[in-house]
Amino acid sequence: MVGDYILSFRSRWIDLLYIPPFHDDDERPTSKCGPNPYAFHLNCPEGAFTGASLSEPQPNPESPDNSRIIYILAHQTTVGFFYFRVTINNPDYVPSAPGARTDIDLVGVYGLGEPQVGIKEKRGACLALGAELGPEGKRGVWVERSLGGLRRFVVAVSFNQSSLAGVPVESGDDLQELWKIAPQIESTADVFIVESWNTNGE
Repeated sequence: MVGDYILSFRSRWIDLLYIPPFHDDDERPTSKCGPNPYAFHLNCPEGAFTGASLSEPQPNPESPDNSRIIYILAHQTTVGFFYFRVTINNPDYVPSAPGARTDIDLVGVYGLGEPQVGIKEKRGACLALGAELGPEGKRGVWVERSLGGLRRFVVAVSFNQSSLAGVPVESGDDLQELWKIAPQIESTADVFIVESWNTNGE
């Protein structure tokens, strides 16, 4: 929840939904649904997102108003990981004023099985199994599985959020094309394998 709104991440959509006020007597909303100022379509030619982890709303250090920032670490099983920054302006709903405005930037991407500086282990082709962000979105962890299915890798990441420029994303933009110009996560963050093992016990 961000102010009077809730941010929802779906397989191909990011929604910002207004939460109607409640009556004091029966605690039911005054309306069944409120205005939806933002429904963002994620154009994913390589397939829909299969999972995502969201940070807690953070104050925007570059804005004097009450705007908030939420970080999202999402993944596509056969593609890799996407690190989004969502900036929500005017999160406190005022009926006579414009609704919240949302800006989205793709601030990092990570291809599956990418080699890492200082790590000699070559992972090869992998699939993304899941990811989790910390409450501030500064640290995260994800799990990759080798394409053969026997080997697992736990990868930790620590983001330098002050250096994240990113690529602005508009509704309907081709994420495959944005991937080509977005910063690589390993160029702006510390990424390392914390554990790897074979499922056959080796």
